[in-house]
Amino acid sequence: MGWGLSGLAALLVPDGSRSVPSFWGYINPETLFAVGLILLAGRQVVKVSAKSLSYFLYLPLPLRSPVRWRSLLPLAAAWGAVPFLTLHIPVVGWVTLLFFAGREAIIWREKQLALRELRRTS
Repeated sequence: MGWGLSGLAALLVPDGSRSVPSFWGYINPETLFAVGLILLAGRQVVKVSAKSLSYFLYLPLPLRSPVRWRSLLPLAAAWGAVPFLTLHIPVVGWVTLLFFAGREAIIWREKQLALRELRRTS
């Protein structure tokens, strides 16, 4: 979605004269492209983090197992990207991360409730 919005923004930049003030006089297309990339990267950071934590928490291995701890490496790599997401456009970066993290938390909660209901009925 971010790529599509960024491409659409780049295509809609007016080529005519600048005598009439427009939206594009105030917003730089490069900024819109950067926002689109931040949205994509923020979504990936949260998805990788959720998957990594899921593997760590739910793998049926002992806590001291190296395989279990190895599943946290993508989490560290993903959160190493957070400063790059929030460096140039901090508000968009943090809002993106909070939005997708909240969405993943809601999805995780729904799955937990469904599992609980399944266990209760069986």
